[in-house]
Amino acid sequence: MAQALHAEGFQVSVVNPRRIKGFGMSQMQRNKTDKVDSGVIATFCATTEPEPWQPPTETQRKMRALEQHRLDLKKSLVQHKNRQQTTKDADIKASLQRLMDGLEAELQAVDKQLADVAEQCQELRERQELLLSVPGIGVKSVHMLLSLIYDMENYKNARAVAADAGVTPAHHESGTSVHKRPKLSKMGKAAVRGELYMPALNAMRTNPILRTFAERLRSKGKPEPVIIGAVIRKLLHICYGVLKNKRPFDPHYGREPSLA
Repeated sequence: MAQALHAEGFQVSVVNPRRIKGFGMSQMQRNKTDKVDSGVIATFCATTEPEPWQPPTETQRKMRALEQHRLDLKKSLVQHKNRQQTTKDADIKASLQRLMDGLEAELQAVDKQLADVAEQCQELRERQELLLSVPGIGVKSVHMLLSLIYDMENYKNARAVAADAGVTPAHHESGTSVHKRPKLSKMGKAAVRGELYMPALNAMRTNPILRTFAERLRSKGKPEPVIIGAVIRKLLHICYGVLKNKRPFDPHYGREPSLA
């Protein structure tokens, strides 16, 4: 619908429905009808003035569709692997293996399609090269980012990118009596969080900035899940930086030169 309205010349804003629901609750709306909902949306837009939405290009839509299909195939593959591990029937195991072989073949085909689409577009090739310069980020991670956060460099700042992926910390404090441990908000794109888990582990070994960052968190006694979440957030910040500045990753970028 957003695509169709934009094509007709309307200014369109795409907003998380939770924002509008929360806004309606703040206005003490107790009813839910089409007329009430339209009024709440109109008041929300007039009050908050959400940013205009820019639709993805045809190439970006193709990348996003392929990436979503790849994620669905991966999910199915994991489900079949889990079933194969729990069943004791030999015929079922063999059937599941045939299904998994087919899914593996399809995953390889989709990966190749993603690579071909990215290679055919100069802008995507340039953005891909920038992201691949970040230690810890591989080709599949690049395709995921170019698909699911296709306009990353147009976000207001790196924190906005992390918030979109749901990896910003959520604090719960009240006075001196309530002081819960911060945790990931998880109000964002779960696929981005999931696909960056392994790259974050890799980055803690190969990326000098993130290796130091993770070691500092460990020295403070932070548990490993918290460290991994923080590294994912930092990794997104770095990816945003290389795209925004159109400069390959440089661990010394922005630091004062040594006087020694």
